Amino acid sequence: MAPKRAPREVFLASGLTVFIALERLLGDAPGPETVRVESACTPTCDGRECGDDGCGGSYGDCADGSFCLEEAGICF
Repeated sequence: MAPKRAPREVFLASGLTVFIALERLLGDAPGPETVRVESACTPTCDGRECGDDGCGGSYGDCADGSFCLEEAGICF
């Protein structure tokens, strides 16, 4: 029996077409493969200069000596 492989995560930009090819190595036992697709997240960066983009990323960082007011997305 082949060892269980760790899951892989891939984060993609919206609007992309992606093709997934699954390949088995010699010695792998036949069996089911699972591919899970979660809904896309589109950050709304309108007028924001810093803070969490709501999709696991950031709008940007503030300059040294200033801080981000996250709710407003502006640097002070």
